[in-house]
Amino acid sequence: MFSLAGVAEGPPEEVLQGAGLRLTRPRKAVLEVLSQSNEPLDPEEILVRAAVRCPGMGLVTVYRTLALLTELGCIRRIHDGDHCYGYVRTTLAHGHHVVCRSCRKVVEFPGSEDLGAMVGQ
Repeated sequence: MFSLAGVAEGPPEEVLQGAGLRLTRPRKAVLEVLSQSNEPLDPEEILVRAAVRCPGMGLVTVYRTLALLTELGCIRRIHDGDHCYGYVRTTLAHGHHVVCRSCRKVVEFPGSEDLGAMVGQ
């Protein structure tokens, strides 16, 4: 297995390498799908989109990749009001996400900001 101790912040490729892991085709496909999405995606939707980049990828691989990338801090799990969840890419070492209830767009913020301006958007 791998150790998260000493994993540097930075691009996912560097984070994986710092943990002694490779950027495999399935991991790259999942990261690309999440990078191109403005809304949280569930594992099934990630599979549909990632299969274009990595044919033959299965749902178990998606779940394992999501678990690993979440543990490494490259992505975050987002909870909706109906308790369903999706995943989004992270760009901040310590940040939070706001999800619009009508369009499902996700905005990441450091947590020290006033949310009033974001709520109106």
